[in-house]
Amino acid sequence: MAFLKESPIIEAGACLNDIVSIVANTPYSVPVVDENQKYLGAISKATLLKALDYQWEDEHE
Repeated sequence: MAFLKESPIIEAGACLNDIVSIVANTPYSVPVVDENQKYLGAISKATLLKALDYQWEDEHE
């Protein structure tokens, strides 16, 4: 799969701190790839916020 040369990507298994930083500083969804650079999906700001909110709710019930 080809990506724009300067487009950030997230490798599967990346830590949450890295994911938050990359997604927060990118104006579009960020592709997620495996160790062979195969496209697995994408993470948008909205998806990330929903996941963080869900995690927060579980921790504070």
